[in-house]
Amino acid sequence: MKDTAIQKNNSISMQAMTALLLTIILANSVYAQNYINSTKSASKRVFEMYMEKHKYQATINETDYSLTFLLRDPKVQNLDIVLHFDNRGKCDSEVQTLSCDSCYHKYLNNILASDYYRWKQVDTNTYFAKSRKRLILTTRLDKPFSFMIRRSTFTKSDYRQTIKNVSNK
Repeated sequence: MKDTAIQKNNSISMQAMTALLLTIILANSVYAQNYINSTKSASKRVFEMYMEKHKYQATINETDYSLTFLLRDPKVQNLDIVLHFDNRGKCDSEVQTLSCDSCYHKYLNNILASDYYRWKQVDTNTYFAKSRKRLILTTRLDKPFSFMIRRSTFTKSDYRQTIKNVSNK
């Protein structure tokens, strides 16, 4: 009887780990598309193609200036992606919300470790990408397990100077 209970707990733990890994893979794959500067139709198409390819269940809500992707599939942890679009129809920010603390930290750490963006921490909750894309990542939003990536409004020289000032500390 005791062995059966241990096997059942191990099976549940494996299922939880599998769901966590699938969430991280999904989130990284969706993130890798980098919605910033994409149009609403292009962002929607990329997300729909990814959901179709992996047969995930998701809902898309659309307003004049936003798209909200809600991944609700029993195979993975919940993931919300809210994209905001500027007056030119280009995505200027995305907020991603995961459903658990460990998922959030693993996902965020994976993003911050990106060799392409080479994120540089400028304060406790803010990171600047050292890539030419001039992105800013902000953690500790009002919503738990969330972070925002947005297009910088700094001039190129102000952006570079901010990174340089942090690097010299």
